Amino acid sequence: MPLLTLVLGLFLGFIIRDQTFKNEQHCSIEQRESGWEYINPLLCCEQSRDTVEGDKIKPIRQHIENFINKDMDKRWADRVAVYFRELNDGPWFAIGELDNFRPASLLKMPVMIAVLKQAEKNPELLKLPNPVTKALEFGKTYSVEELLQQMIVYSDNIATYLLDNFLDADDLNKTYAALGLSKPYSRISEPSVVIARPDYTISAYEYASFFRILYNSSYLSREMSDKALRLLASTESREGLVAGVPPDIKVAHKWGVHLSGENREIKQFHDCGIIYYPDHPYILCIMTSGSSLEYLDETVKEISRAVYERVDAQMKNQK
Repeated sequence: MPLLTLVLGLFLGFIIRDQTFKNEQHCSIEQRESGWEYINPLLCCEQSRDTVEGDKIKPIRQHIENFINKDMDKRWADRVAVYFRELNDGPWFAIGELDNFRPASLLKMPVMIAVLKQAEKNPELLKLPNPVTKALEFGKTYSVEELLQQMIVYSDNIATYLLDNFLDADDLNKTYAALGLSKPYSRISEPSVVIARPDYTISAYEYASFFRILYNSSYLSREMSDKALRLLASTESREGLVAGVPPDIKVAHKWGVHLSGENREIKQFHDCGIIYYPDHPYILCIMTSGSSLEYLDETVKEISRAVYERVDAQMKNQK
């Protein structure tokens, strides 16, 4: 009798475990918390983190590949990488997935995330009397939230420097570690400042992860995730991704420019963000390299327009 009980218990245990596993694997309909403007907290886990290329996004990829290989003016860019992901159901594609670029001002976004993570523990951190609407002035005191606004909205390098050194290198690196990304920061003692490795590179596929954790509210709280995306949606730049979509479409994004070479002849221009197409927002991250920033900006704009038009056509066809 004890042996029979043991066998029966094991049998039931396997059935329960197997059923639970099946339920977890077949969470094909995502459950999300409504009521937020910029985020969409994920309550039910995605079916797969690497759900690749559903049938409805294959035409988008093919269209973008054709544009890059055939239609794009060859003067515009030497290298182009594109990452696209539908945010509410997960299918994605990447072109140049393993191609890495110098992030430049893109690093300001994870600095913001690290600061907001600290603010979750200490809400007093972000108090400010009035928003800042002009460039930083030496000798004037600014709150942490004012510095965040200057860094993200105006891409201010002085604000970034102050926030870098407000945090410890470990605080900054934790944001990268949470996503399994290599850590770009170290602290040096003379002077005691946080610096990014000069050789640090990142791919469009990797960088897009920062937008996913904000949209899903999976690293920061809902309030802090929403705050971050509101700042990114207020970015001054109206070029790149933004120029490729209608003016009434919200875009939460971060851009970056890197110059290198003996005469700064090698240019890189990147723009990554969330395009809030009604009820079907998507991530689009485009990284480029070439000899002209004007042409690189045109490349990003035209790819953004091509993606938007394909998404828009698909959504209208479904109605």
